[in-house]
Amino acid sequence: MAQSSGRGWKVIRDLLLAMVNATLILVAICLFLAWRVSAAVGDVTERFAENLELATPLADEVQAMTQELKDLRSDLDKLSQSGSDLSSELA
Repeated sequence: MAQSSGRGWKVIRDLLLAMVNATLILVAICLFLAWRVSAAVGDVTERFAENLELATPLADEVQAMTQELKDLRSDLDKLSQSGSDLSSELA
């Protein structure tokens, strides 16, 4: 009976040790995956910042063109409201 009791404690101790080992392995895997994800997020953030720097001048140009179109429309409205005949020189 004493042998079976001693064997039972050894089995329980071995099971606990296996659970600790499995937990440590899972923690190591999670840390590795978190490291890889953070590196990927850093790369994406860097690329996004580069693209944003490229897009800023384009947005400025679009705003400038929009303002030019507004000015042209207002000039056309003024010409159409003046009621004067459009000569070939003015056209």
